[in-house]
Amino acid sequence: MSLLYALTQVTFQVVNLLMRFAPIGAFGAMAFMVGRHGTSSLGPLAKLVLTFYATCTLFVVVVLGTVAWRYFAIQRRKWSSGR
Repeated sequence: MSLLYALTQVTFQVVNLLMRFAPIGAFGAMAFMVGRHGTSSLGPLAKLVLTFYATCTLFVVVVLGTVAWRYFAIQRRKWSSGR
């Protein structure tokens, strides 16, 4: 069990290191794109980000909203029947 714990700790340390340096890599990639193709290359990236946020919002409202609506409808029936 100690070996598994040690491997887990090493894995989390590597992930922590990657998460700390990820913003620097993303900034470097964006700087390269703007330097190579100009600021017009930011338009498609902005569309991608907006599409991602719209999709996340739609998922939360439609899918999770439906799940919550059904859950509370079942709970309401249980409460009203006295169970």
